[in-house]
Amino acid sequence: MMNKWIVLIVLLILSVSEVNARSPTDPRATAYLKLLNERVNQVIHIPALKNNQSVIVQFYFDAFGKIGQTKLLKSSGNKVTDLACTEAILAIAPMKKDLLISDKEHKSEFTFNIKNLKDYPKLEVEKPCVHYIPLSVLIHYPGKFHQADLTKKDNLRFFNKTDKDRRNGQVYRLEKIYDDWAVFFNEHRKYNKKAIEDFAKTIETKHALEK
Repeated sequence: MMNKWIVLIVLLILSVSEVNARSPTDPRATAYLKLLNERVNQVIHIPALKNNQSVIVQFYFDAFGKIGQTKLLKSSGNKVTDLACTEAILAIAPMKKDLLISDKEHKSEFTFNIKNLKDYPKLEVEKPCVHYIPLSVLIHYPGKFHQADLTKKDNLRFFNKTDKDRRNGQVYRLEKIYDDWAVFFNEHRKYNKKAIEDFAKTIETKHALEK
């Protein structure tokens, strides 16, 4: 659990907009956003932000809570930080097919505004990366993993400069990685360490990641 003296402000803007603006906002969707806000501290692993610096990430979530279509609305000015914030958004969704969140697709956004990162795992790399084993496992398999282990450098992977990368960009590739993990989590409701490690290796190869 985070030390109570750590000041970490991750503000979730709860003004949810439905794709179909003629329909009223679904209270289940608002409740889901509150759940996401509670979970973000479990998966956040970003570089330390300077004072008064913030990152805003827009995203959509479907009727079952799956997150995608992320868009950076406000940049920190650092590609590593921006992608790390986007990954945190993708990592918090429960992604369970039987969990009905709403009847429609919704749009919302997170504002990351961090004042103090003392004793908090800071991402210290020079180029954008993704977690080999995602911090999502902290949500899906409580008590089986430790945040400190998942935020070590040996759990980070970097994007190879492939033709796919030049065409679609790293955010696109990041979303595809989490799409694959969504399928995995839906098929593996119970903790299976070997299955997780084997799938992480599959992701590394499929998406051209490297240490």
